[in-house]
Amino acid sequence: MEKHDIYNWSPKERIVEYIRRYGLKYTFEYSMEKLFSPILHFYYNKLKKQEFFVFNGSEYPYFYHKYRSTWANERIVEIPYFKALTESMDFKHVLEIGNVMSHYLPVRYDILDKYENLPNIIQEDILSFMPEKKYKLIISISTFEHIGWDENPRDPGKVISVIEHIRKMLDKDGELVFSVPIDYNPELDRMILEGKINIFEKRYLIRKNRQNAWVEADEKEAMQTKYGRPYFCANGLMIAKIKN
Repeated sequence: MEKHDIYNWSPKERIVEYIRRYGLKYTFEYSMEKLFSPILHFYYNKLKKQEFFVFNGSEYPYFYHKYRSTWANERIVEIPYFKALTESMDFKHVLEIGNVMSHYLPVRYDILDKYENLPNIIQEDILSFMPEKKYKLIISISTFEHIGWDENPRDPGKVISVIEHIRKMLDKDGELVFSVPIDYNPELDRMILEGKINIFEKRYLIRKNRQNAWVEADEKEAMQTKYGRPYFCANGLMIAKIKN
């Protein structure tokens, strides 16, 4: 998979593109979060009282980390959910597609990411990856929306081939669990809603305020949210499960 040109742009070119896509307000907030990240990290982890959100009947702590300023975006709920999910499994039977978790927490399971040249990461294209073993759990955090969308040439249907390929890596009782920010890739949202991707279960979270509080919502309400509006990054999040 070839990365879309945006990944090779200079900071100035990236800011111009963010303004074009999401407006000046979003771009300004993004820049301020980067600038004041060390101070905000101290506040959220040392001064602010821990708060929690509820998802699918369980309570999780909001996650505050200076990498990508989680207090300002959907990582605040994604990381604690997937952390709990992976910790309930034997790490030998877990694979992550797209390196996300290791930026925040130490992990021991397998990670596949073509673009990150780091120790202990399998740097290979997902469509050519054929592991010798089957996995009981495969996770992917806000990655599928980029497949075929942030690539040149753009091919929105490519994600369907990728998911079908991933199914072959699951053992007979295995599950693929992934998150997708609503409205980042409208074509992926549409394919999911139209049943072109065979999903066993999907649940939704929506952002309620500037303080980045999240609550569970139904599909109709979640699908009305917009990426980057009115708050920074995702305002709606889908967490989906696919069984082998």
